[in-house]
Amino acid sequence: MTDVEVKDVEMKEEEVPVEEAEVVEAEGAEDVEMKEEVKEEVKEPEVVENEPSEEASEAKRFAGELKLATEDASVNAQVSSGSIINSITIGGQHLIAGSRANMGMKAGRYMVEYCLLSFEHRFGEVKLGFSLPNGSHFLGEKNTLGFQVSTSKCVSYNGEENKEMKRLPKGVRQGDVLGVYLNRTNDIGNSNTISLFINGVRHGDSVEVPDSFKDQVMVPHCTIKSAVLELNLSKAPRVKYPFVPRVFGDASDSDVVAIKMAVLEKSEVIVPVGNVTKEWKEKFLTSKSGEQITDLSVAGFREWYLKSGAKMKGHNQIDHDFRLFMEKMIAMKKRKYLVSFNNNLQKKDRKALTAKLGNHTKISALVDDDLLNSLPKTSQEYELYSIPVIGEVEGFNNGVQFTESLEKSQELFKAWVQNNRAHAKVEGLKPSTTYKEKLAEWKKYADEQKKALKGEKAEAKKEEPKEGEEVKEETPAACETIENMKEWTPEDWMLADLRYELHLLIRCFRGDVEALIVQQAEEKAKKAEEEGAQPEEDEVDPPFTTFTLNNLDHYYRLYASKALNPNTWGVKKTAEIVNFVKDAVVFEGASEDVVTSNLSNDVELLKILELTESARQERNDRLTAGDERAILPFKAPKPNQPQRINKGATTTGAVKGQKPGGVIPKGGKGHQPHGKGHGVTSAKGSKGTGKGADGKGQNKLSNMRMVPTASVGGVKRPGEGGNPAPAKRFNKGSW
Repeated sequence: MTDVEVKDVEMKEEEVPVEEAEVVEAEGAEDVEMKEEVKEEVKEPEVVENEPSEEASEAKRFAGELKLATEDASVNAQVSSGSIINSITIGGQHLIAGSRANMGMKAGRYMVEYCLLSFEHRFGEVKLGFSLPNGSHFLGEKNTLGFQVSTSKCVSYNGEENKEMKRLPKGVRQGDVLGVYLNRTNDIGNSNTISLFINGVRHGDSVEVPDSFKDQVMVPHCTIKSAVLELNLSKAPRVKYPFVPRVFGDASDSDVVAIKMAVLEKSEVIVPVGNVTKEWKEKFLTSKSGEQITDLSVAGFREWYLKSGAKMKGHNQIDHDFRLFMEKMIAMKKRKYLVSFNNNLQKKDRKALTAKLGNHTKISALVDDDLLNSLPKTSQEYELYSIPVIGEVEGFNNGVQFTESLEKSQELFKAWVQNNRAHAKVEGLKPSTTYKEKLAEWKKYADEQKKALKGEKAEAKKEEPKEGEEVKEETPAACETIENMKEWTPEDWMLADLRYELHLLIRCFRGDVEALIVQQAEEKAKKAEEEGAQPEEDEVDPPFTTFTLNNLDHYYRLYASKALNPNTWGVKKTAEIVNFVKDAVVFEGASEDVVTSNLSNDVELLKILELTESARQERNDRLTAGDERAILPFKAPKPNQPQRINKGATTTGAVKGQKPGGVIPKGGKGHQPHGKGHGVTSAKGSKGTGKGADGKGQNKLSNMRMVPTASVGGVKRPGEGGNPAPAKRFNKGSW
């Protein structure tokens, strides 16, 4: 600006009267004050730092090496140069990795700085803080304290409590300097707190150190996923702070404590035998609290995947790539491991594992009685399972450990195997003809008794006793039974049939299994003789000649060719069906579920009638006493009763000249398979077009009304005095 322009400006300022200037100032004063008030409302309060700058100290500096300890890092953490940690991605899985420093802090005020060298926003995660020497590898769990810093939020971990802090406006980025400030003093600044700084600026409020941490050594700790982090081990901070902090790399000898870590020549591997649960694993690791043991159990993997936001391919499966990676790491990273990739109950699996690890590690098996007691009640592969006895035989160069003793563990496992044998189905069992022959005899006998009660002449004449055969006269009790059978209902005859069918099933099953065992032994011996084969190392015990409740319906279908359906008997469980005939069939065994007959093998058929009559009289006595529970909950189906129409049924019932399944010998095509037609079954001579699933091929009798069938279970249907049901028509697509 020239001198002339300066003089002109000064003259213009002098030309303004003082009075006018004061008026203008007075008029705008109020507006200015209002604007300032509004501005103060939106203005964020300034952060007043309460942390003092660190003065120069002559205290003796720690002369040892500060670093991130590889011995105490998670298996997937790659630590290099003692200060850089990278999380390894295996098989496409992004799992969190953690590492701690080899020194813990017990006093003083220090800034622990990290530089974020790499960060993937899609999968990335960063947690910074401290943990106790016996804490988890992962921040956020018990005995840890710190902050979670991600793309959108920051969470503080105060012991076991999580608290959401101020949200990050832009998240963290590659190159950011993240600092966690620990003040372990009692009267200086924010005493006994930790604070988070991002690029030198405090983020959120300080977090108080829990009481459980105050007298403990606190170890700098970081957990990452899809990121690379560097711990600042120099003696100067990387960024400028509101105060001058002392960094962790410049720690005084009196403020830090070395964390003792075992130095092993070889990794030590413990292989538990059984299904390792979360509860058992935690109990085991707690009992070994003085040791650093890396958890590589299936339960541990599941927790690891959940914490990382990843998914296991199966409930009890570990990714194949990840398992191979871990097997390599076990040999490389020398530490103690709890390894349970599966239940380790099969000898071939144990031998395969020891073959991979045994040459590079000290490997031992752990047979824990708690794991044996918690095995599932039944297993389809129980015959393949065993427990290790002599370690050297299976490659366990460090032996086999037992909770109490070898004898106690063998006793528990043998009991479990026996229980499985009792509950397992017998493979290759084929019913003999005895069941059908004996059942036919019972049906014939029952029919004769029914005809005799009706006063009809029996179709079959009573056979004359053979020479020398003892003639058995009917006892008064038998005569009374036969006389009282006149009051029997169809339900009583159903129960009589059930008694004999179940008794006969138990009897024939035993004989058929015994015959199968003999046959298999002969075939095995013949095969060994022909091929010169060596006997198997582990002989499989023969199946039991009894069966349990869980297989009752299976064998009933196999022998009787029909289902033992609880709905037919008005109950919910198969055991309740057996309770109807508990005078003949009972449950025994340690688990009280072995199906056993109370009757002798050669029981007389009259005995079945006597038991049925006795049970009927007992129910009548209970009903007379007012016990309504004695009422039978089922109804016997009426003879030749049409079947009710169910979804997908093809026929409404028997029609003269009609075959089962809706097939008409003459006339219409009837129901077509796989939805290709819905022609209605009709009487002889009617025609059903059944042209396709579009419903165009409707039967000519489509105007025929469908009336519900007769009563079932005591409920009246039309024709029995009930209200008539509205007519239904076979409309398009209704069949």
